[in-house]
Amino acid sequence: MNHLARTAVALLSLPLLAGSASAAASTLAEGSYQTVVTGSRTERALEDAPVQTIVIGRREIEASGAQDLAELLDSIPGVYVDASNDFGAGVEIQGLSARHVLILVDGERVNGRKNDRFDLSRLRLENVAQVEIVKGAASALYGSEAMGGVIHLRTRRAGRPLEGNAEIRAGTQGYSASASAATAGKDSLLRLTLGHRHHEPYRLDPTAIGTTGSETDDTNVDLRVEHRFSDAFSVTATASYFHRDQQGVDDQQTSRAVFDTATRVDQVYLTIGPRFRLSEDASLSFSLHGGYVLDQYRQDQRGSTALDQLHRTQDVLLQGSAQWDQRIADHHLTVGVDVLHESLETPRLPEGSHTRFRPAVFAQDDWKITENFAITPGIRADYDSWFYGHVSPKVAARYVPTEWLTLRASYGHGFRAPEFKEMLILFENPSVGYRVQGNPDLQPETSRSVNAGATIQATRWLRFDVNFFHHQLENLILSVPLDEGGPSGSMVFSYRNIGRAFSRGVETSVGLRVARQLRVDVGYTYTDARDLVEDRMLDGRAPHRVTLSSTWKTDFGPSFTARGEWVSERVLRPLLQDDEIKGEPYVFLNLRAQQPIVEGISLLAGVDNVFDAGDATALPIRPRSYWAGVSFVYR
Repeated sequence: MNHLARTAVALLSLPLLAGSASAAASTLAEGSYQTVVTGSRTERALEDAPVQTIVIGRREIEASGAQDLAELLDSIPGVYVDASNDFGAGVEIQGLSARHVLILVDGERVNGRKNDRFDLSRLRLENVAQVEIVKGAASALYGSEAMGGVIHLRTRRAGRPLEGNAEIRAGTQGYSASASAATAGKDSLLRLTLGHRHHEPYRLDPTAIGTTGSETDDTNVDLRVEHRFSDAFSVTATASYFHRDQQGVDDQQTSRAVFDTATRVDQVYLTIGPRFRLSEDASLSFSLHGGYVLDQYRQDQRGSTALDQLHRTQDVLLQGSAQWDQRIADHHLTVGVDVLHESLETPRLPEGSHTRFRPAVFAQDDWKITENFAITPGIRADYDSWFYGHVSPKVAARYVPTEWLTLRASYGHGFRAPEFKEMLILFENPSVGYRVQGNPDLQPETSRSVNAGATIQATRWLRFDVNFFHHQLENLILSVPLDEGGPSGSMVFSYRNIGRAFSRGVETSVGLRVARQLRVDVGYTYTDARDLVEDRMLDGRAPHRVTLSSTWKTDFGPSFTARGEWVSERVLRPLLQDDEIKGEPYVFLNLRAQQPIVEGISLLAGVDNVFDAGDATALPIRPRSYWAGVSFVYR
């Protein structure tokens, strides 16, 4: 079919596709050969991936101006960053909450979740080569938490004997500085990355004493070392350290008290991974990963010590894995073992600390039946020392009937193991007036997920994507009030497996590339997410969302980037309040400009949150800010 006919087919699809741009479309007509790992746990070309994988490459990361993962994901269809929580920026995928999304760095899960979410702002981007996003249940490969999807950060390597880059920014909301240097030889490479960022506190309610956002200082150090001992044996080792200090003011409406608050987070990740190439068609890889997170929180009541609090939480994760890959004719077989050991120490647990042990086995067959059709079944069995076992099957298929059309579909089971907090917590917050006690009899949450979509490569400069999704969730763990009251009449909450819900919808994408100067990705996502027990919309899910990502590289020097989203009205239900809050629709937009001045040096400038979206209750995000900086690149 010629270009005109393909374009006509694509344009006829516009009513369905009315716009969502996946970052996968950012590779449109670039001629680049990208590889992905997340959807299959084995490296393969992006176009051959059995499941739809969104990829944000290093060039897109740099052009976006984003400094952490939370800032980067604000223009991805089906992916919503929820910052309306005191515990940081969590991510929702296809209407499933942050607790149902697994975060990986170089294939290893990160620990240190707080209130069911991992704060994405703790994952800095200076050392990230690309971000991969797989939507839908991936528990058949990764186990617990991967019900809604997986977000995978792959760190940078080195491509030259010596290379480096640095960036300095300052603006109305703070400042930042980062630097990265790398060297690569015939058999070895080394990369070191350093970064520091300071955010000023802000207050969205001018009548309030408390701050909406705390003063924050972040420091990160990342190291990656690789060495190839022979053609058959290589080792990769990574180490990272992150430190955060936060200072804020909290004015509790229920107790009418004012508190000075301070949070300190120290996070260390260490990984070593030997790999053996057994033959042209077989390999064996191992990985040993350790994660340590220390979270310390202090609450100091002004004018009194009655409600002072000091909490110290220590989370230690040890994970080992072994994976064998074998090609046999048209089959790519993957078999592996994961072993996880986690310990949590906090005064909020009755005995102060608890541990869990979770071994698992998994298998997958990527079967290329014909040149144009492939099917990938897989299964995983997890055992947990707290609730015995769980089996997660999945199957994905990819069909390419023509060079301009790719069809993909997947079905899988997912699960999320109950957290220590949900099973064992015993915590009282007298300043707010509630108490929480865990339930050791909780069982895993489960899901059944379907994703089906198409990619139409109409021309080299025009691409369309559409994807339909449906998630059925059972046994959801919900916080429920108990009959008995707590001390001083405080409310008492616990957890029960009583929730049932679904999330369904459609994501569409249109990607336009005009020569090398202009790229525009526009997106629309419709989400229908309902609580089947209460017969109401799930908290915080916006039915409609439009996303935008655009880059213009001029012939006369400067380049410009715009990234943002429009989010429709949504329902919010704050803790201890009977009334619902309507989150008003809002537009969030970031603008960035870059002007090269000499080779390797560029001036930077930007405006974040151009329309000053946000309010203290429904959307406590940072107000509009202006910044400028300079970047240095040596290659």
